[in-house]
Amino acid sequence: MWYRCARALAWFLFWVAFRARVTGSERIPASGGLLLVSNHLSFADPLLIGWAMPRPVEFMGLAELFRVPVLGWLARKLGGFPVRRDTVDYHAVREAVRRLKQGRCVGIFAEGGIRLGTDSILSGPRPLKPGATHIALLSGATVLPVVVRNTRQFHHLSRWFRGGRMHVSFGRPFQFCTREVTAAHRLLEQLLWKTVEETSCSDTVARRDANRIVAVSDPARPRRRSA
Repeated sequence: MWYRCARALAWFLFWVAFRARVTGSERIPASGGLLLVSNHLSFADPLLIGWAMPRPVEFMGLAELFRVPVLGWLARKLGGFPVRRDTVDYHAVREAVRRLKQGRCVGIFAEGGIRLGTDSILSGPRPLKPGATHIALLSGATVLPVVVRNTRQFHHLSRWFRGGRMHVSFGRPFQFCTREVTAAHRLLEQLLWKTVEETSCSDTVARRDANRIVAVSDPARPRRRSA
């Protein structure tokens, strides 16, 4: 019930307030353990991804978040579970693997927290935290790269209903064909970066098409006379 209510609220928030765009949803596996590996720009990211996913997503979140009375309670109600970032959290890893082996969908922000500017993978290939790779190898789950863009405006009320469009894009799902951690981790980094490149191309095309529509429909724009 809590998850359905949150999705209804998220529909208004992201579709109406931010005109969110979703691409690659046809790539999402309908069943089986699924590990979502995403970049992280704002507190809106888990809400946006959860809204865009046809399946419930249970996010691994920072332990500090779960200590906030109301926020922590709500995160648990929505299926989230904590992970400590000051040490290797074996309990969180085991919990993620357990859920994935049950055929559930788990989300993880592999950059290790919110990363902006040159620290973000959106600015170029960046090293990811190894936790996602270990979880995928231990569980045998399918991995789905996810890229979010323009979600930082969520933190500024003045940009609600008037900011740029948020965008969440799903890459191509895959499973590791190697048990060697270093090779698997390198592959994960490459495929997440490839998804970033795909979203960059699609955003460029979308802006070009939008400008073309404006140019054609603008009555003030002078038209060329035919010879």
